[in-house]
Order: sequence, then C-alpha cells, then structure tokens
Amino acid sequence: MPTGRMSGEPIHPPGLKTRTKIGAEITLGIYLDRVDVYDEHKTVNEAARQNMIEFVRAISTTAKMKASQRGMGPFFVVAQNAEELLSSAAYRAQLDALGKEDLLYGANEHGKPNSQQEIEFSAGSIGNLLKENKPCLP
Repeated sequence: MPTGRMSGEPIHPPGLKTRTKIGAEITLGIYLDRVDVYDEHKTVNEAARQNMIEFVRAISTTAKMKASQRGMGPFFVVAQNAEELLSSAAYRAQLDALGKEDLLYGANEHGKPNSQQEIEFSAGSIGNLLKENKPCLP
C-alpha cells in the first residue's frame, strides 16, 4: 500500500514536534478517518486489509513511543469506522477508541435506515472493542 514515504523511513505524525500548555494539560492524539479506504483496494491488492492494519500499527506505535520519550503523557489513537477490522486483535491493540458514524441511519444513503444485518454486524464488531474497555464514540 503506498504510504507516501520510503520503506523504512520513520513516521513522524504531526503534533509530536512540540507540546503546548494553555493553562492545563493537553491530551495528544490522532483521529484516523478513512481507515476503511482499504476496502476500495481489495480487488487490486489482496493484502489491503493487512496493509491498513500495519499502517495503523506503525502510526500508533511510533506516536506513542515518541510521546513517551518526550515526556508528553499518553497519546491516544482513535479510528473512524472500519469496524470490520475490529475482528483483528492486532488492530484493536493499536486503538484507544473507535469513532462510529451512521450506525443506525445513513450508511448507504443519507437519512435512510440501515438494514438490521448492517446494524448487527457493526454492533457485534464494536462489541469486540468494548470487551477490552475501549470506548466507541458516536
């Protein structure tokens, strides 16, 4: 999966360069949107799912390590949607929370109710994360 960097080149997520205090501690983290984009590439790249899991792992481990080394406190990783990846323990281990939009309505068309099957799949997948005491944000 193209990542916009050379293989072996370190990842330096934005926000780790400096730490700012404005009267209180700031929580550092990253909100990963479009994690589910791997699904659009499965037909041309059989490893797309695993590549995305590894990409999230690289971001998570690098950011958390650098935050710790710099005494910045915890660094939180929140993924948006892509609940089908929650079947992977390796993927769940990299997350601190999940953001889920369109659980009941609008997954396929704005304002339209999702099918019972879609809702049950998403809720069941999210349950894997909740069992690990990690929250799902609406």
